[in-house]
Amino acid sequence: KCLGGGGGDVAPATLSVKDNYCINYFYAVLNVIIVSIKE
Repeated sequence: KCLGGGGGDVAPATLSVKDNYCINYFYAVLNVIIVSIKE
């Protein structure tokens, strides 16, 4: 799951990479929604 604590044993580096991926995915989806609304 994205953006959330869970798996307290996960290394911080791995967690930040996953969070960055999830954030990028979130913004990509958000961008698609905004574009579809504008059209």
